[in-house]
Amino acid sequence: IAWLTIPSIGKAQEAGGKINVIITDLSTKVSQLGGEFDQQEDKIKMTGSCDEIKVKGADLALPKCGCVKSRSLDFRQKRVAVADSYLQKLDAILQKYLPDIKNKIAIIDKAESDANYGDSFRMTVLKQQAVSLQQQALGATLPILGMVSQAIEKTGSEYADLVNIKNDHLPEPCQ
Repeated sequence: IAWLTIPSIGKAQEAGGKINVIITDLSTKVSQLGGEFDQQEDKIKMTGSCDEIKVKGADLALPKCGCVKSRSLDFRQKRVAVADSYLQKLDAILQKYLPDIKNKIAIIDKAESDANYGDSFRMTVLKQQAVSLQQQALGATLPILGMVSQAIEKTGSEYADLVNIKNDHLPEPCQ
């Protein structure tokens, strides 16, 4: 039976190599998209100014908090819109690549199953190849998870800041 699984191990090795190419291409596209997101976000500036109110008994004037909230809300909503667009584009990229990755992993999984996870081989080198292929298949998920994690980290603070402004957690001096 072991000799019947050798061709499937070869196909699995080929699939593993293709996964690496796919992940590299995916990483490049996600990195480019992240750069575009950063550029778009950097273009958003808080604009305008607020009238100030003189503090009684002090030589100090502070901006009207309603104005501060309005400016902050507008600023955060624009940044969240850019974050939403970024996440939608990221999702589209992932949805394009994930089926191909899934199909390649299925080839590896089938070869692993056919080879009884390496137990049907007597030669140590073939057993090691079977283990290596399984690690390669599982390893393909790590960069994808990293990409998603980074996107959540990049955009999560924008959503949190918007919610804070909406709930009157305003920037100084209106806290």
